[in-house]
Amino acid sequence: MNSEEFSELDHHWQTVQRYLRTRTRRGIREQIGAGIEVAGFQILGQLVRRGPLAPSDLASCFDVRSSTMTSQLDRLEEAGLVLREPVPDGGSRIKVMATPKGVEAYERYRRLRREILQDLLGHLSADDQQRLADLYQRLADGIEAEREKARRAGE
Repeated sequence: MNSEEFSELDHHWQTVQRYLRTRTRRGIREQIGAGIEVAGFQILGQLVRRGPLAPSDLASCFDVRSSTMTSQLDRLEEAGLVLREPVPDGGSRIKVMATPKGVEAYERYRRLRREILQDLLGHLSADDQQRLADLYQRLADGIEAEREKARRAGE
């Protein structure tokens, strides 16, 4: 692709991102109403998929500082969506887990996101939807490979 084509791609990419961000925020407000922002649901997603994690592991997942993650976890805990517990025989270490209320909130968020994506992609053929899914998987795999390389370089 030439410079002009990359600029056009970037413009379209930003349009899609804006649409998803706006629809997601509105959906959270109108349908879920948990007082939690997108970042909170992303944290819940990690906990639901991976199980209990240390706050530092969560911070690494999102490339944020521990203090930023602590603030997010404080809000989630106040809402009853996560629980912090000491690690047995772990000294002062703690683990964070999703509560049943947190799992339920995350499942509502997932349904909302699925509905938004179905609306967005509904005008594409099934083949185009599959092609797009395959391309996004390749992009995600590339991102994960870069993160892993950076982690190994930092050790």
